[in-house]
Parts: sequence; structure tokens; C-alpha cells
Amino acid sequence: MKKGLSYLLYIVFGFLAWVLAEYVTVWAERGMAEWVSYMPFIFVFYIVYPAIFSILIYRQNWGNMRLLAATIIIGFSMELLFFSNTAILQLPTAAYHIPALILIYGFLTFAPKFVVSKLVSVVNRNRKNPLS
Repeated sequence: MKKGLSYLLYIVFGFLAWVLAEYVTVWAERGMAEWVSYMPFIFVFYIVYPAIFSILIYRQNWGNMRLLAATIIIGFSMELLFFSNTAILQLPTAAYHIPALILIYGFLTFAPKFVVSKLVSVVNRNRKNPLS
């Protein structure tokens, strides 16, 4: 499978991961109407985040440790700048919010990467053995 297709698949699965994670962590409580009211901004956001990481993974060939560092830096930046989440700066709430931030943003970065790598390996295996 070509790298360009992996790049696009990562964006698609990243978008789906964002929709799932955001709905479960935020919007299930607040309601669908509020979620839809933010939709133009959120829709772009759900595509831009995976696009950035797709570039880092498939064009820049970043390894997992660099991706994790970028995930943490971008996650903290977004929580502070866009979402005004000051709970990550205040004790004792930071003891809960920082690990949660790392886990959620880690999922949003690495789950699509895992899915795409599994799809690529299945497609490549089937190309080598078309009868299996």
C-alpha cells in the first residue's frame, strides 16, 4: 500500500477517533444540540489534528517517542489555548487531569496509527499471497 493512502487512512481513522472520544468524554453529558452548535469549528479541528500527525508519521517518519512528546505538547497547548482548561495547571486536580490528557490524546494519536498499520499489513500480505 502506498504512503499517500496510509496518510489519508490515518486522517479518516483519526477523525473517527476524535468523534468517538469527544462524544464519550464531553458531549454525551452536554447533549447533541450543543455539540452541533460548535460543529464548524469542531469539524475542522477533527480533521486538522489527524492531518498534522499524519504528516509527522508518514512524511517525517517520526518514531513513537517523538510522537508521544508531540502529543503531550500539542495536547497541553490545545487544552490551555483553545479550551481554557486550567485544571491541568492547578493542584490537586492536575494529578487527575494530566494523566487523563495524556491517555486521551495518546489514544487519538496512536489508535489510528495502529489501525492503519494493521490494514497495511493485511493488504500487503494479501498481495503476496492472493489465494490465501
